[in-house]
Amino acid sequence: MTTSNLTASNIDAALELATTAADLAADTKAVDIRVLKLRDISSVADYFVLASGRSHVQVEAICDRVAEGVRERLDERPLSIEGLKNSQWAVLDYGSVVVHVFQ
Repeated sequence: MTTSNLTASNIDAALELATTAADLAADTKAVDIRVLKLRDISSVADYFVLASGRSHVQVEAICDRVAEGVRERLDERPLSIEGLKNSQWAVLDYGSVVVHVFQ
């Protein structure tokens, strides 16, 4: 999604997805959770959600909880998931929102 075709409902949906992902990460005891608004400075995504886990097991659990919770609450699925093999970091790409989880 580029900034030129954003509507109020797209903006609201992206923000809702980002805050939902952050809340779900907090449910699994993620630390250093941040929601960064990128809409005005990047065409990659409207929001980045950053979170950290203390172990590879926790990184995987955070990603699982975010993916399942966003699907249940908002009926959204990530376009792609990367990095879970080692679980040192992972990315859940929802298009307008990108969730980064680091160890």
